[in-house]
Amino acid sequence: MVKKVEGPSEKGGPATVWQVDTLRPDGRRVVVREINSYAESTPVTRPRPALAMDRLLAIAFDGRFFTG
Repeated sequence: MVKKVEGPSEKGGPATVWQVDTLRPDGRRVVVREINSYAESTPVTRPRPALAMDRLLAIAFDGRFFTG
């Protein structure tokens, strides 16, 4: 299961949040989150999050999270 979120900060600030939340069939979960500010409730520091949604997806599905 994959949930992608692109929208305003839940903290009420001006930041934009991009998030990928993955849940594997075996119950393991990886969440990758990016914002365009130092913190969600502070002024934005760049026009959009630094990592694009496709990059967040690639990080979330990287098998290196599940080694060892």
